Amino acid sequence: MRIRFRRFLVCLAVASCAAMSPALGLAAPPDARALFAEALDAAGGHVVAYQAGTDYPAPMQSVSLEWYSTQRDVRIVVIPNASQSITGRLLLDAHGGAARCADNPNARTADGTPQQSALFSAREAWEALERPAILINTNFFDVRPQLGGYGWRDTNCSTPFGVYYDNYGDPGRERLSEGVRSDGTGRFYQGPMGLTGELENGWGRLATFIISGDGTGESTIDMLVAPRPFENPAAEQRLDELEEQGRAFVAFAGLSLLHPSGDVDIPDDARTGRSAIGYSPKYDRLYLVQAGSNMDAESGLTQAELGDLFRGLGATMAVQLDSGGSSALVVHRGSGVHWAGQGVADGVAPAGACPELAEAVCSPGISPDGESRSVPAWLGIGSPVFTPDPEGVPEAVPDNLPGEPTSGAAADDAENGAAENPAGDLTIDANHTILSDVSVDDAH
Repeated sequence: MRIRFRRFLVCLAVASCAAMSPALGLAAPPDARALFAEALDAAGGHVVAYQAGTDYPAPMQSVSLEWYSTQRDVRIVVIPNASQSITGRLLLDAHGGAARCADNPNARTADGTPQQSALFSAREAWEALERPAILINTNFFDVRPQLGGYGWRDTNCSTPFGVYYDNYGDPGRERLSEGVRSDGTGRFYQGPMGLTGELENGWGRLATFIISGDGTGESTIDMLVAPRPFENPAAEQRLDELEEQGRAFVAFAGLSLLHPSGDVDIPDDARTGRSAIGYSPKYDRLYLVQAGSNMDAESGLTQAELGDLFRGLGATMAVQLDSGGSSALVVHRGSGVHWAGQGVADGVAPAGACPELAEAVCSPGISPDGESRSVPAWLGIGSPVFTPDPEGVPEAVPDNLPGEPTSGAAADDAENGAAENPAGDLTIDANHTILSDVSVDDAH
């Protein structure tokens, strides 16, 4: 503390610390925005996996639009040209294990909620989804006690909270489309619509994230925030529309971090492992983020920092997925992803945490053989090989700060006092009441 104080006093005596750094032999701090932009440029249009760290900090922007950076352990996967190329698949019961839960009389909670979804580790999910280019965990899931004194770890069964639906011709589609649920929530859900913790200390709402498209240039990415825990009409209407149009899509749920309307959930202050997904309509980039691990709680991010990270990346919509010990990311070594950042040389993938899975790079906390906390909800993106964008990647750092209108309808809406809506078809009311106060430590 004494050293920092003396350095601060020295800085007060001159025009700036930066001007005095050469004389003192002090290295200037890395420019996070410039380093991230360089990584995207070097990728030449490929998908980028950026490893943040001491020498390669990640760009952050606060709610007050002030720039800063973090040197914490964060992985950022950037998919350019997303609306023209993205495809995704969710892990459904049809991939195996459903009978285990259906035949277990203890796999339900005291209120009768069936725990019908089998749990999969990262390795099991990656194999079940046929080794996608990117795998990340998605929905929070039910950790309430089950019958007979059992829990989700005992039965290896649970159910995702919120929307969890895939209609990509998956063998699980027929089963999910039956729409028979004890709570009457419909075919887009496998469990309760809201989020609660182990002790059921109230219910919180969830935001629905939708990736629609088949990689032929007709993809759309939507985020719709529920006004209350058990009401989600905008998301259900949008999903109905997509099915009526014959569109393929995946939809999953999390906590609202960023939204064009400003309708976000109250952040917790816990520092922990985090998984999240976000999108920039302006730059047409999809971002998948995994931060920290359950091996080192101090390596993660707070929820507010996670929102600042997406804001710093230029995203205007983002949801936090299940985090803490559930947070996990796997990247296929043969997928054409360009790696950059801390500990990366010449764009080659680092060793990762699971060297026994020869074709995979795993986030910290996953065991050498690919095992991790088993959870019911996973998203796989991309076939094993991504096709690079021939036009390359635009500038990484936005010239308009997130929240400022750019042109066209968004600018007109801003002038008329309406909430900015860069995604075009998002119509969530900016006055929704924020009800969710469930922290990562309270739910999985």
